[in-house]
Amino acid sequence: TGTFAIELGHSKFAYLGLCSGVCSEGQTIYAMTGEPLTSIRVEQDLALRAMVCTREQLQTGNHWQSPAGGHQTLFEEDIYNLLRHDALKLRQFAALVTKLQIHHLVVLAGPPCQDLTTYSKLQGLCGLFGPRSRLFFAVVAILRTMTLLLPKLQIFGCIENAGSARAHFV
Repeated sequence: TGTFAIELGHSKFAYLGLCSGVCSEGQTIYAMTGEPLTSIRVEQDLALRAMVCTREQLQTGNHWQSPAGGHQTLFEEDIYNLLRHDALKLRQFAALVTKLQIHHLVVLAGPPCQDLTTYSKLQGLCGLFGPRSRLFFAVVAILRTMTLLLPKLQIFGCIENAGSARAHFV
């Protein structure tokens, strides 16, 4: 997170939190740089989604909203909704980023680790193609889409996962 803070300073930025659960990293970045001007949050897990809603004063429903922080936020329940309908929601996000004259995007992603970790029932053998961890590929598609929609946007990304993943996934 230190690199993000040094590069961003207190400049205007947008934020994508993809399957990042309660993501303390996002809160750390906010503390060092201030709140983003706009953001998209996605949480597939129902229990984590409820915690995020409570902490960040968001509502589920897949619509743009302005929580207490005041910035426009989209809180999605399904990461694939960002790619559906010719990436409509990412195009809306890109339009908002352009309108707000934002030049930096911070992306924090944490696809579920159950298919990667040696502590799982199958000891991580499903890998990135497991039913949960395959969300990693949606993250890659979203990053590529944002690059195509806003080629001049500087993107800072971090994809994290469990330290107990099989050695070839770490």
